[in-house]
Amino acid sequence: MKVLDMIIIGLTGSMGTGKTTVSDFFKRKGIKVVDADDISRSLAKKGSPLLGVLEERFGPGVISNDGSLDRKKLASIVFANEGMLRELNAIMHPRIIDEIKGHIARLEAAGETIIVLDAPLLLETGLDELVDLVLLVTCDSKIQIDRIMARDGATHAEAEMRLAHQMSQEEKKKLADFILDNSGTLDELEASVDDFLESLEVGGN
Repeated sequence: MKVLDMIIIGLTGSMGTGKTTVSDFFKRKGIKVVDADDISRSLAKKGSPLLGVLEERFGPGVISNDGSLDRKKLASIVFANEGMLRELNAIMHPRIIDEIKGHIARLEAAGETIIVLDAPLLLETGLDELVDLVLLVTCDSKIQIDRIMARDGATHAEAEMRLAHQMSQEEKKKLADFILDNSGTLDELEASVDDFLESLEVGGN
């Protein structure tokens, strides 16, 4: 691999695969992570003018009594209607991308040698154009369904419906530069992350 002064890693994976766990491993190792989901939540935080846009399009039910975004209600609406999901993405993605570019530029200016862009829709939204390589987290499909059900309190059918709106793991594998299989233990996953980092050549000339 060519030695680089700085590298941007695009971290992605379908829901339930353990992408967030891998992201946490990077953070614990002192690597800066730009989290697309965190940016999305910040953009739609209580008091944001964006909430008015979402309420107008998806109805007053998506705003809780305390004025915050009811994410579960919004998810139940858009995951049941592909057209509405596309509309939500059209509203959110340009704003998220602009914020991501700003975060990356600031980290580059600060001299970071490795930056991780953690984005579940990295490949679907073209964010992979901002990174040097794509690191995909995968797992067994049954384990994936079980994790979604346990994490979100979703039924088996609801978990399958959510996954149906994402690019399949097999499609993502074709576009990834590196793949981490998270079907085993946390220790095995962290060892795979360490092996991946050791394979990188960053900071030389």
